[in-house]
Amino acid sequence: MTPAPVKLPPIYRGCVWPAVILDWEDQNGNPIDLSNFLPYAQMVNGVTLNAVKSQTTVGRTAIYMLEDQTATLKLGRYNWDWVWKQISPELKWPPFLSGEIEVLEPKTHVQSLNGAEPIFPDLP
Repeated sequence: MTPAPVKLPPIYRGCVWPAVILDWEDQNGNPIDLSNFLPYAQMVNGVTLNAVKSQTTVGRTAIYMLEDQTATLKLGRYNWDWVWKQISPELKWPPFLSGEIEVLEPKTHVQSLNGAEPIFPDLP
């Protein structure tokens, strides 16, 4: 079985990587009940993409990363894949999805606000 290729948006180091929503359907377009499965998605270097089931009975999942998780990533391109673990009977399925993801450095650097609100100028 060859994993389906998926192009993910780049991850910007030190920034939130907003959730990528994935809906799972059978060959007839019906949502798959994911109650008996656990999702796993990670880059080849072992970094998790935090795969979660967000709406189990309608086949909705998501992957995301928080600021502290992206802060230490090394710049570059990485292969990633998605694996399902069946709960009962316990089975690990081969990758269903795979692709390449890029870690970039943002051009803008934001200073910590230390709890203070930013000050915006009055605009005309």
